[in-house]
Amino acid sequence: MKVCAAFPLMWLVLFLTVASASAVEVTLKEGSAIRQGDRVLHTATAGDLFVAERFRAGWVYGAYAREGQIIRGWVRREDVLEPEKLKELEVAYQRELKDARAESARRLAAQCVVLARTSSDEKELRAALDRVAPTIELSPGLPELHYAQGVLNAALNRHALAYQDFNAALRLDNRYVEAYQARADLFLKARDFPSAERDYSSVISLRPNDPAAYHERGIARVEAEDYAGAISDFTKAIQLDPRNPHFYLSRAAARRKARQFAEALQDYAQALSLQGDSPPIFLARAALREEMRQTDEALKDIARALQLDPQAAEARYRRAVIYQSLGKTQEALADLKKAVELNPTAHDYLTVQAEVSEKAEDFATAVSAYSRLIELMPDNADTHFRRGMCLEKLDQKVAAAKDYTAAVALDPHFAAPYLRRGALNEVAFNDTDKALADYTAAIEADRSFDEAFHRRALLSLRLGRRREALADISRLVELQPANAQAYYLRATILRSLGDRAKAMDDLSAAIRLDPQNPSYAATLNELKEEGEGKN
Repeated sequence: MKVCAAFPLMWLVLFLTVASASAVEVTLKEGSAIRQGDRVLHTATAGDLFVAERFRAGWVYGAYAREGQIIRGWVRREDVLEPEKLKELEVAYQRELKDARAESARRLAAQCVVLARTSSDEKELRAALDRVAPTIELSPGLPELHYAQGVLNAALNRHALAYQDFNAALRLDNRYVEAYQARADLFLKARDFPSAERDYSSVISLRPNDPAAYHERGIARVEAEDYAGAISDFTKAIQLDPRNPHFYLSRAAARRKARQFAEALQDYAQALSLQGDSPPIFLARAALREEMRQTDEALKDIARALQLDPQAAEARYRRAVIYQSLGKTQEALADLKKAVELNPTAHDYLTVQAEVSEKAEDFATAVSAYSRLIELMPDNADTHFRRGMCLEKLDQKVAAAKDYTAAVALDPHFAAPYLRRGALNEVAFNDTDKALADYTAAIEADRSFDEAFHRRALLSLRLGRRREALADISRLVELQPANAQAYYLRATILRSLGDRAKAMDDLSAAIRLDPQNPSYAATLNELKEEGEGKN
């Protein structure tokens, strides 16, 4: 910048000082250099004045007036004779550094939030956490960083840490709506419905015209079985956004829970009008109509869903359940077969297919379904037991016994597999010692297992152990006091042991319970005749 040569130096300095509100006049040491990059623009002489404008990491930027020109450049801080005058510039520099660091941290936080919502790569998410942690140490007062760390921890299912992060963000900013939202979502996932509702309410207080906030609080209230509150929230969401079909669907579900069936049907109709033909909506309405016992209408909705999406496995499954309830077993099996083909890992589909096949005596299909269930859940004792029962029906006794062994290994207190394995040991494998051990294990697992007492009693009789058989049959009578056959069997054992009086009492009890059975009266008469003969 050139000025008139006659323009006094003091006015040049005054001009520079006024041009920058924070500029300050200082004196340079003799011999100090004013630089621009590597080039020295001027070497100061004693008493040279310098107007300092900015401070950067030990260097001072400003201007020097010489021979009608203004020279702008950098000098070292130690070349200023009055460093105390630079304090305000240094404070401004630190403030700029802090602001720049905060802006960089906010950008990092925003990037991490996007990553957490779009990526499921654990390695990538952990790497993002490794970037956020040291940034928090540098800028601990930024709630955005704590929130971003919480979102990453939540994405990694580290929920306890995520809670801490969201709490930290809210301590720094109690109006941080995204932190309330994220924490509420965690509470909902943890089934802490009161806490979730409280945080969703905070979101609503900060965003009173946000329909999504009311919708989410409504979901929490449904889970807490506050159906009236949920319906109120969904209604408010609809008022704020009447074109959103999801809000109608949520209210329909809440109204169904509240048994407001007619109103729920209206909501499903409105959702269909907004979204168009939708298989999931037809299926949801079909479930409602099932509950209303409108079976024909439910089947029509399912048929419409399948018309729109022939690959809808859930529709096949739902229709199979209805068919089974109507006694249409073959139709149910056909739908279940297709549902399993479309979704071979669906636990519910396989379970119902196995059960319906077993009832229909299609044991091969049942075994196949149970086998697939065991692949998916190998530690389920009941599935091994059910497959073992079906294998017995297919005369695959060794395989059945293996399944019963697997069942009791998984659940030693499961009595039924011991009984079935004992029956195989007794009848199929002719191993009475193992059979007795299994019947005993079944009784130890369940002291009220009447069939186990019965079978052990019969086997003890077969082995000539009448006293042991008598004890088991007596326990059976305690468990089944209306079982005429149990009294008859005990009478038979008592008679063989010479206790005619008690045998006759048991026969009389058997006759009272089943007067139409001729064997009971005939045996009682025999005992009476035996007694008369002895007299």
